[in-house]
Amino acid sequence: LPVYFFHGWLPKAHVEAPLRGSMVLAGVLLKLGGYGVIRMISVFGRAVWLTNVVVVSVAIVGGFICRILCLVQSDVKALIAYSSIGHMGIRLGGVLSSLKGGVDGGIWIMFSHGLCSPCLFCLAAVSYSVCNSRRVMISKGFLVIFPFLSIFWFVYGSLNIGCPPSVNFLSEVILVARILRMRKFFIFFLGMMSFVGGVYCMNLYTMVNHGLSRVFLISKTIIGERHIVIMAFCMFVLFFGGLVFDLVW
Repeated sequence: LPVYFFHGWLPKAHVEAPLRGSMVLAGVLLKLGGYGVIRMISVFGRAVWLTNVVVVSVAIVGGFICRILCLVQSDVKALIAYSSIGHMGIRLGGVLSSLKGGVDGGIWIMFSHGLCSPCLFCLAAVSYSVCNSRRVMISKGFLVIFPFLSIFWFVYGSLNIGCPPSVNFLSEVILVARILRMRKFFIFFLGMMSFVGGVYCMNLYTMVNHGLSRVFLISKTIIGERHIVIMAFCMFVLFFGGLVFDLVW
């Protein structure tokens, strides 16, 4: 599970891995750590509550630091990887609150992150195939060259922020409520995490889609129809899946 002080392998793995490796890592492997935490809570319950406060503090503060690092990242894949660490920090805090709503919110955010993050890595791979570089300053002009893909950049950037009525929004609201019920002094870090998350997602969309890059290696096989259909289906599920969830507090 990517937590601050233990996350150093994640950005390097995403940067070095191909598209399939990044999608499997973000969509499947990161959820195994979350499942292990849920199983641990089901065994120990509130017996380790005092220890949970320490771990939650490290996860929340570390997630805030990682989101600050997203503002200065020049690599698109590294930026998305650090964003995953921030989301997993909130998820870990909610699950370790030992409350029913926290566990449910942790499961929902794992589900939503498992769909949103692989699609962002797919878009990053498309940007690399066009510009032959993952640098944010070089990957520009998608709104002019590929306006259809800019729609996906905008939608998944918004989902990564947690716009309503998406599953990301509902899960983050429930997790924040459970963490604040555990300790009130987390309110500053949670508020700043939400603000900084919106800033770097908007910055990523603006840098990649606006402007015009001089380095374009346009290929006829930018993205297949299968990928477009899958991303459109994931977008529909993330936006409207929360309306049919059993919201048990």
